[in-house]
Amino acid sequence: MKDMGRLLPAQATAFQALPFTGDDLLTRLVRVKLLAVVSEMLGGLCTSVKNTLLVEQANLMRMADVVMTEVEMTLGRPTLDPKSRQTLDEMSALPMNIWQKWLDRLQTTQKNNEKLKAEGQAEIEAAQKTAQAAGAVAKIVSGQQVSPDDALLAAGAQPQAPAPAKKGNKRSAKRPKTTSA
Repeated sequence: MKDMGRLLPAQATAFQALPFTGDDLLTRLVRVKLLAVVSEMLGGLCTSVKNTLLVEQANLMRMADVVMTEVEMTLGRPTLDPKSRQTLDEMSALPMNIWQKWLDRLQTTQKNNEKLKAEGQAEIEAAQKTAQAAGAVAKIVSGQQVSPDDALLAAGAQPQAPAPAKKGNKRSAKRPKTTSA
């Protein structure tokens, strides 16, 4: 913009009414590029922090699993006195409840993922049929031959699977039929 007057003097007056100059645009461009770099750096940092969190959570779960295994093994001893057994039962109740809730959430998430996958697969199949029908319509419009199934798709009907062969009489094909006279 600052060179507009020199390069295109006839159009330069059109830009004089703007509330900013070419230097303002260049300054804004530098800020945008700097923010893009900072954003990328912070994104990388956030990814590193998230990965560290996941590793720490996994380590915590392994450590807690070792403790719970020890508690279960101790509870399985027939010689454990009743007071110690009650104390260990009470101590293990909270982690076991948390673990069960986590398993329930995991199972719910897996079911939701399977449902979404099935819905996505249905959408893909519908899109494939639509594309096949569109291809058949394009062939018909261009005068090319189409299969009967494609013609049905182009007409908006669903092609039907061939009917299974009828099971007729179980008579051998080698033996002639007898007729009564």
